[in-house]
Amino acid sequence: MVAVGLALASACCYAVAAALQEHVAAATHGDATLSPRLLVRLARQPRWLLGVAATILGSGLHVIALGFGPLTLVQPIGAGALVFALPLGARLAGRVTTAREWAGAALVTVGLAGLMAFAPHQVPPPILGSFPTVVLIAAAAFVVAGFALAATRCARPWLRATLLAVGSGIAFGLTSALVRVVTASFGRVPAGLLWLTAASVAVFAAAGLLLAQTAYRDGGLGGPLGTLTLTDPLIASLVGIVMLGESFSGGATGSVLAGLCAVTAGAGVITLARATPGPPRTRASVAPPTPPTQSTLSRSEGAFR
Repeated sequence: MVAVGLALASACCYAVAAALQEHVAAATHGDATLSPRLLVRLARQPRWLLGVAATILGSGLHVIALGFGPLTLVQPIGAGALVFALPLGARLAGRVTTAREWAGAALVTVGLAGLMAFAPHQVPPPILGSFPTVVLIAAAAFVVAGFALAATRCARPWLRATLLAVGSGIAFGLTSALVRVVTASFGRVPAGLLWLTAASVAVFAAAGLLLAQTAYRDGGLGGPLGTLTLTDPLIASLVGIVMLGESFSGGATGSVLAGLCAVTAGAGVITLARATPGPPRTRASVAPPTPPTQSTLSRSEGAFR
């Protein structure tokens, strides 16, 4: 229960951060290149820095939650960030949240909530050896770099943003997995391995931030955030299942149902990626009273007589 509560609070912080950062990143005009200079430009905006502060707070709560629960339980709760961020982001952008965006968010939320329902509630503390850790870090770095390179060569903005969001989700998912290993095996593994893991956490977190901001710049909030929200827990859960001894509850049936939930969440991500932004919000205005003309006064005077 502590892990669930902390994860929900973390999701709220991530939602505020995503809405604030997307609103600023979308206004950053530039080409389709992927460069750290984007973060330098965004760091000059107070609203974006406020989003970074919300990210740091959410990350802290997330790290504490990983100390109380397994990856397959904590990670899917982050889907709540999507539900909170969509209306908040639309509000900041001054537009209406479309029905297609709500439908996509609902599919992602239902799918990831189903994954959370089949997640284990108690698992032994994970211990990852030196060789598997190095292989995991190297493989993840190769995959993230591949998605970033593919995005820079893609001409369609929505597809480019989706590729960037997938790379960001992989980076953030691996960050959570490594944090889970560090918090659960601190003092029981060599110090050199802990330093390598901690340094990798910093690098993957920075890479995930850069890819996410570029995805927001090119694709808005709904599609990139939905893709990131799906990829992050799936990657972290995959690492937890394959390398940390975690598994979904319910045996073979539970695994099949968890797979169906993943497909449902994937359909929601596709819906969000292809959704178009809603129209600007309009406020009903009352026209000021028109002063009476001379002809109107003459007719009124004649009628009175």
